[in-house]
Amino acid sequence: MGFRALVRTMLSIESTKDGRLVAEGLRYRAFLSYRTTNEALASWLHRALERYRVPRALVGHPGTNGPVPRRVGRIFRDRDETRTADDIETVIAGELKRSEQLIVLCTPDVVDPGSWVPREIALFATLRPGAKIHAVIGRGEPPGIFPDQLLRPRSGGGVSEPLAADLRPRRAGGRDGRRRAVVKLVAGMLGVEFDQLWQRDVARRRRIQAAMALGVLVAAGALGYYTHLSALQDGNVMAQLASEARARGEPLLALRLAVAGVPPEGAGPLSPTSPAAAAALRSALAGLPLLQAYGDVGRPVTSMAISAGSERVAIASTTGAVFLLDQDGNLVRKIAPSTVASAGTTVEVALAHEGSLLAVTGGFGLLRTFDRDGKSLAQTNLADSMPVDFSHLKVLPDGSIVALRVNT
Repeated sequence: MGFRALVRTMLSIESTKDGRLVAEGLRYRAFLSYRTTNEALASWLHRALERYRVPRALVGHPGTNGPVPRRVGRIFRDRDETRTADDIETVIAGELKRSEQLIVLCTPDVVDPGSWVPREIALFATLRPGAKIHAVIGRGEPPGIFPDQLLRPRSGGGVSEPLAADLRPRRAGGRDGRRRAVVKLVAGMLGVEFDQLWQRDVARRRRIQAAMALGVLVAAGALGYYTHLSALQDGNVMAQLASEARARGEPLLALRLAVAGVPPEGAGPLSPTSPAAAAALRSALAGLPLLQAYGDVGRPVTSMAISAGSERVAIASTTGAVFLLDQDGNLVRKIAPSTVASAGTTVEVALAHEGSLLAVTGGFGLLRTFDRDGKSLAQTNLADSMPVDFSHLKVLPDGSIVALRVNT
């Protein structure tokens, strides 16, 4: 074996952590089939799969596809937008043959007459009979987004839809949301039970968040002992962590880290806001799906609160409305301005440490409380604008950002 071939083989083994693929002459864990009009979503899914780390407790355990590897492995994604019919039968056929499984990103575009996706499904089924084919819902409504090759006729009439991971925002009706959909897809690819992988994945993320929260508290406790330079460095570190979290597709974790990079109110002139931390916070706010989907949120927001584990996020907009988000950044409920504030007042929000209670004030001398799903609980006359044991982030009228101290 030549040196270059040896290097390619070593890289393949390192990327998959599964020598079985190499032994069977396979190069990829899966082939990702999609329409080029869905390039952005396909690129995100490709990165999410290749970067996913299997929880350590499952690595090496037997799965239906063999021992569970540390990583999913390499995913083939064709980036050539000028494919022809001949290319499908030659170049793409070769990559399909070297792929263990097939992933189909399903949207209304893939069933259009000009789509190559149905042909890729048919070729894969011919080249690798019996191999797994996974459907992933990107957008649109089933069953119209599934190519005919993924549907099975029922004995009593009609068709049976494939079991599919659903990337659409999570809500009633079976949608998974991106994070859960990726774990569901990984479970199917590696041959492990979804609940087994999901529970360990959630536990791992909570450990990471707890470790980060501890680091944030230690950094906050040391603010009084650091110089001007060290305060800037802390903000830069948190800004970098926030940037990395956002790149991994974790907008709420990115938001928490960005908030941690902004010094608490009253820290004094020796603990200025790092320009990088402020930029990271603005970027994290802009990256929330809510701000992209709802134009009436307003910018800058007037107030924001984040629960300790990011289970809930509350955003008060310049319109006076309050938006309550879940841990995936999806909208739980919009609380209308008329229920919160009088005209011309600034709405402020705060969340209990664990996210079970939302407090809102914005006029009339009243504090209104809501449960974690935005249901109104009580209305109280309150002299102080905010109760204790609440985390809070405020955006001032001039656009500057203040992180109020978190009492835990």
